[in-house]
Amino acid sequence: ASKIIFSGDHILPKITPFIPTESKDSDMLAKYTESLDKVDKIKHDIIAPGHGDLISEPHNRIKQMKLHHKRRSEKILTILEQKSFTGWEMVNNVFPRKLDDMNLRLAFQETMAHLKYLENLGKVKQEEVHKVSHWSKTRQV
Repeated sequence: ASKIIFSGDHILPKITPFIPTESKDSDMLAKYTESLDKVDKIKHDIIAPGHGDLISEPHNRIKQMKLHHKRRSEKILTILEQKSFTGWEMVNNVFPRKLDDMNLRLAFQETMAHLKYLENLGKVKQEEVHKVSHWSKTRQV
């Protein structure tokens, strides 16, 4: 008998779910990554997502999703090598293609989730300049 996990939107077959920034102090990306680790430790054969096809290699899919977020964080750090950016400037660098209004808002939230995650790791910092947040890479030794 197959062991199935019903994941809702937590684990999807082709895309990563929306990671919100509930408040400026929340680190939802870290919480999401921790929750992926918990699901990965459960013995199961199939994930039934809220959308799309069944996921027949669930542990590989979880690994892919974690790798996606790792690479996105690395891309943000590379962008911040140049100079500091506002959140919206970061979105335009991370997602250079034209996005409709809904996807632009989602891209902003995802970018903010990654910046907050990196800030909590001590890799980036946020500073207010004329009441606008600017993000920059920290100078770690």
